[in-house]
Amino acid sequence: MNNDFSLSRFIKCSTPLLFCLFLILCNGVPSYPFSGFMHPVPYVLIVIFYFGIFNPKLLNGGMVFCLAIFSELLVQSPLGLLIISYVLIFFLANFLRSYLYNLTFFRLWLVFAIFVCGTMGMQYGLFCLMASRWVPIINMCISVGVLITVYPLIMRICANLDSYAREVR
Repeated sequence: MNNDFSLSRFIKCSTPLLFCLFLILCNGVPSYPFSGFMHPVPYVLIVIFYFGIFNPKLLNGGMVFCLAIFSELLVQSPLGLLIISYVLIFFLANFLRSYLYNLTFFRLWLVFAIFVCGTMGMQYGLFCLMASRWVPIINMCISVGVLITVYPLIMRICANLDSYAREVR
């Protein structure tokens, strides 16, 4: 009986991490009709943002760092770009947690949009520096737009995962 509880607790507490891995794997699947038009959208940033604010014990900084490395290896990004974005979003959300925790959904959505525009813009600038050339900014803008558009859906999933994991305690 005790083993079942431990296994159940482990499964419930690992759901945010498993959801992040699922989103990263979905990012790694090539979308051939759109491959020249847009690069993978890092949906996992929404999950990282959510758990950085509402439950950083379930998805901590070390896990975010490992997820970023896994994501970089999967999408073959230059080493360090996704790590900076993932970890920066997590630590900004966690650092401002006491302020962000009480915001309304729409204000939180706006804060997320600002964070994503800033981190993806920084990521774009670093990529251009590493490549020693300017790359079309439209790809990054489309990714940011898609990410901000799907925010409510993924945020709702995160809230459900969080309540599911809290049932254990």
